[in-house]
Amino acid sequence: MKELTQQDKMQLAKIAKSTLTWCLGFDATPTLIDLKASASEATKQPFGVEIIFKKWGSLRSKSHTIFTQEPGYKNIINNVITATKKAALFEPIRQDELQYLTLEIYIITPPHPIKDHKEINLSEQGIVFEDKHHEAMFLPGTSTQFNWDLNTTLDNLCKKAGLAPHHWKQHGRFMVFEKIPIYLEKNPL
Repeated sequence: MKELTQQDKMQLAKIAKSTLTWCLGFDATPTLIDLKASASEATKQPFGVEIIFKKWGSLRSKSHTIFTQEPGYKNIINNVITATKKAALFEPIRQDELQYLTLEIYIITPPHPIKDHKEINLSEQGIVFEDKHHEAMFLPGTSTQFNWDLNTTLDNLCKKAGLAPHHWKQHGRFMVFEKIPIYLEKNPL
């Protein structure tokens, strides 16, 4: 993946903020022209993203895409829309909340296979477990949030995939990915 410049990161933040405002007034997915924005070659390459909105410092809504062939800027647009209107665990964001929200944007690196589960760095890597028709994923930091060690994390990942807790010890494969911050807003939008 081509590295994003500071200008690219600011461009993606503008796209995210403009999409938030747009989708509070319209139901259609905006184009770059609608957003009065542009996309550089670096932001057109495929990459996963996570969008997080916080209100008064606490999680308000979020959405992410990990496996993707879509351009990164489009994943920003789609995940802002999901976080604003469609996130399963969150109420839709309202216009009167905008002044209290902060935005965080993360790039999610493409998942890559590992040979041994002991290679997993729980504090820095997300984990994907696959076995035949079962798959589950934890974002980086999930295990530290729940104070799980590696074995407990992998047991819970198997449960999430609909498998027995210790299934990972003899079957399946792991992939890991990183979540890289590119825009962390300190003051409300």
